[in-house]
Amino acid sequence: MRVLLADSHVRMPWKNGGGETTEVAIAPAGASLEDFAWRISMAKVPNSASFSTFAGVDRTLAVLDGEMIVHVENSADVRMCARSKPYSFPGDVPTRATVLKPVVDLNIMTRRGVCSVNLTWIGNCGRFEAARETLLLLQSDATLETGQTAGRDDVLWLASGERVAFSTAPASLWAVEIGAEARSRPPRPQ
Repeated sequence: MRVLLADSHVRMPWKNGGGETTEVAIAPAGASLEDFAWRISMAKVPNSASFSTFAGVDRTLAVLDGEMIVHVENSADVRMCARSKPYSFPGDVPTRATVLKPVVDLNIMTRRGVCSVNLTWIGNCGRFEAARETLLLLQSDATLETGQTAGRDDVLWLASGERVAFSTAPASLWAVEIGAEARSRPPRPQ
């Protein structure tokens, strides 16, 4: 298991220059925005804005804080808040967010035909076993069974089959499971 501390996440401008994102992890190591297999980031979205477009990439989005309406061209609008289910849509279709309350989002991008993702919110997690490569984004402080402490926005990166147990469980976390399964079509907005 690798631990990625929130202080080590990389801050950079959005691809379209409209804001700032915090890159949590990217694969393969050293990949750029043009050649990643998958990428996990968090962004502050204080105002309504257009999403950056990424050719051949699918996105899965969750709202950590705030509220917005996501407008994907030729699809029904989706209202999202911290209690909403993740929303998947093609990253190469024009998309805009109307911000109702300033948002912090969790954005997972996967290269179409290369990787897939399953994003799940988990409350009060005492232990977790990874069925496949999984990154756990903590949403509160926790203490691992080993005695190591972790805080909000720290990430525990588990390989397939690895386990983590908590002596003080996080109140909530997001489990980002990455798979190598190819998709024949991009996801359809729900």
